[in-house]
Amino acid sequence: MMHALRGALTASALLALTFAAQAADPVLRLGGAVNYRNYPGVAKLLFGALEKPVVLDITIPVDNEEAEGHLTTFVLDGQFEIAHLAGADGSRIYADTGFELVDDNHYTLKGAFKVMSGGVHSGIPYLLLEPTEVPGDAAYKDIAAASLEPAN
Repeated sequence: MMHALRGALTASALLALTFAAQAADPVLRLGGAVNYRNYPGVAKLLFGALEKPVVLDITIPVDNEEAEGHLTTFVLDGQFEIAHLAGADGSRIYADTGFELVDDNHYTLKGAFKVMSGGVHSGIPYLLLEPTEVPGDAAYKDIAAASLEPAN
């Protein structure tokens, strides 16, 4: 009787683990060109992935003008920053690794990152992208940055 009970408990535990693994959210994998128009959708996607891994393979044009109406990109003290200054809808994203300036006209940001809240500075929320590992058996949800542009 005890052997049958132990077997049933083991089977139940395996079934629970299987359902938990299936219920786990897929890892977001975002690729493509990020610009002023689609950045709000990109930011919303990343803010919705707090404490989770994401895989990025994006390009962002160089724009050093830190003013409303621009998607500002620059590196300061070895840290890459994307700033979208749009009043109450503004946000910033920072990464210490995975970025590269290409041909002096755009940056690439590639790698697996854990999305962390950086809090709010001067009324603007910001994210920190920390390098992370993604399990080899992870399921992915592919998203093209262009699909995040608002419809007109």
